[in-house]
This record gives sequence, C-alpha cells and structure tokens, in this order.
Amino acid sequence: MSGTTSQPAMSALLAGLSGRKDAPEVCIDDVRAIDNYWAQLRVLYSGFDAKLSGPDPDVYLHEIPGGQLTNLMFQARELGLSSQWKETKEAFITANLLLGDIIKATPTSKAVADLAQFMVNFKLSREDFLARADSLDLPDSVLDYFEGMMGEPFDGFPEPTRTKVLARAGRVKIEGNASDRLKPIDLDRVWQKLKTKHGDWVTETDLCSYLMFPDVFAQYSAHLLRFGEISHIPSQYVLAPPKMGDEIEIPMPNSRPVRVQLVAIQPLSMGDNASPERTLFFRINGCYRQATVRDLSLQNGAKRRQADPSIPSQTGSPFAGLVSEVHKQAGEQVSQGDVILSISAMKMIINLSATLDGKLQDLDVSVGDTVNKGDLLFEIV
Repeated sequence: MSGTTSQPAMSALLAGLSGRKDAPEVCIDDVRAIDNYWAQLRVLYSGFDAKLSGPDPDVYLHEIPGGQLTNLMFQARELGLSSQWKETKEAFITANLLLGDIIKATPTSKAVADLAQFMVNFKLSREDFLARADSLDLPDSVLDYFEGMMGEPFDGFPEPTRTKVLARAGRVKIEGNASDRLKPIDLDRVWQKLKTKHGDWVTETDLCSYLMFPDVFAQYSAHLLRFGEISHIPSQYVLAPPKMGDEIEIPMPNSRPVRVQLVAIQPLSMGDNASPERTLFFRINGCYRQATVRDLSLQNGAKRRQADPSIPSQTGSPFAGLVSEVHKQAGEQVSQGDVILSISAMKMIINLSATLDGKLQDLDVSVGDTVNKGDLLFEIV
C-alpha cells in the first residue's frame, strides 16, 4: 500500500476500506484531485528528489521513517556521503542503539540521522563512539537529545554516555519534562513587539513562527526586507534561474502580471582581485532594467588552505557547509574544549572546539562563509 515510503497514501487507504461499514466518509475523487496537484508540484522539486524508485527492503532493519528516508538520501548526497549510503543505513541502526533504541519521530529521528552521518564521516564504530564520547564535537541535535530537550526515552538515557557527552559540551541534564521549564508568554505583548520591530505585516501565523523558530523568523524577516514579498512568484522561478532569453510571467496580486526576460549577464572578472558582484540585465514589461548581485560561485570556488590531519593544532571543516557562528577571535587565548565556531551543513549544526590550550590563529572565516570539507578553519599555537 505504501509504495516507496512507510506511510500509505490516503487514496490507497480509502480504496482498501471502500465498501465496508466503517469506510471513511471522504470522497476518493477529491483525494485523487489533491494527488494530481502534488504530483505536478513534485516535478518542480525534482532537483531535490532522492530518486527512490522502489520500496527499501531494509526498512525493517534500520527503521528509518519513510519521510526521513528520502530526506536522508538527499542529505547524504549533499554531505559527500552518497557513495556510503549502505554504511549510512547501518550507522543509523548503531546510532539508534547508542541513543537508547528510541522512538523515532521528529525531532528524535533527526538526532539519530545526524549521529549516523557524523559517525560515517569520521569513520566511527560503536566502540569508537563509546570510548571517545567525552572528546567528540557532536551535532547540536544529539546534544539537545542527551540534555533532555526532546523528552526522556521510555527506557531512560544511556549512561555513562549521556554524562560524558554533556560534560564535553558544557551542558546540564534536564530533570523532568523540558516543557516544565518554559515560561508563560504574553502573546499580545510579543505580537505587538514584533509589529513594532518589523511592521504591521506580522500576522498571527508569523507570531507562532517566531515563538517556535526565532532565528528562522529573523532570517525570513531579513529576506523580506531585502527582496520583498516573493510568495506570488511561481516556484520554478524561485528554485531555478530563468534561461537566457526566456520570458516568464509573474502574477501580481491586485495588478496585471509582470513579464520578465533575462537578456544578458555581465561576464566574470578575471584575476586574483575578481569582484564577486555581477550585473544582470532584464527586460520588464518591455523596459530595460539591471540589478547587481553577488555571484556565490566565486566564493564557493575560492580555494582555502587545507588542514593537515596529522597536525593536532589544525582544525578542518568536517563537512561542506556554512559558517553559522563564530564564538572566538584570532589572537585570543583558548582552552581545550572551548567552542570556536559552528558549521551548518544540511540542517546539521556542529560546534568545533579547541583541541588544546593556546592562542587562536588563522581564523579567517566569518559568519555566512562557505567552506568545503577539509578546509582549514583555525589553528592553535
């Protein structure tokens, strides 16, 4: 019934129950119309599709939830682990047992997946993890789990692993339910505060988004401020750039559609001092316009010095990703275990710590920088 994931489609469930006394009172034709809509929409997101062509017979072994299976395949590919998919699934089994053989649903399933990919990337076995639990810079989701932010597993947390992991990260165990620590919120006051800061466009839905994901909402607000409202732009034009010469039509609320045609792109500058800025030339409703944007390929293509794994004082990036936070500055005295910076890779956040005591140098990355696996991030002398 379920096809390529562990969840059966609603139409399959309705068809299987049709004719019974307890058949759901849902029109299957309406469901098929919705299915058709999502089938068309999925084409727009084909670039993110894991291309899973059939059921995974190992699902009863690794117990990866169906929705997460395809996401994990995409994440593994983006993290450079696509050739180790078999090892990733096996590591998922090991990671699940290391965390206590837990019920896997968001967000606990993410903690298991992040730990699995972490173990594959660093070639860690179960024994390696247990032996080094007090010295590993684990993903944030794993630390949140051990801290108790996701609740307590029905069989309790595995010890002494939990104590070692939290001691390394400088975190404290949460006793009881994490929700008991939440303070009451004056929704009206927070809503008014958001409107004062961002404008009257903030809706009740925005308020809920802010309360659950304040950092993401801040990014969304900054995006709105820079680019304006883009929800009315068709998805295919947001996910992929238009082809040169093609005219696209963008529907506008309470106005006639806007016709946009990309006619030219300024060539890349050559040399070491090449500017990352490029000018795009458009024709909008017949009138010529231009816009200057940053070409991210220049930053992505910039070669950074590689870390030498044989030199303990050097720390390289464990994955290709973005620098999400920088906690220290070059020249500072740091102690072993101090968090220097954080890397975000496919929603997995890893805090990188000082491997020894000393002075921090060669910290030439900033928040938002793109780094590749193995790039030197900092050195301690």
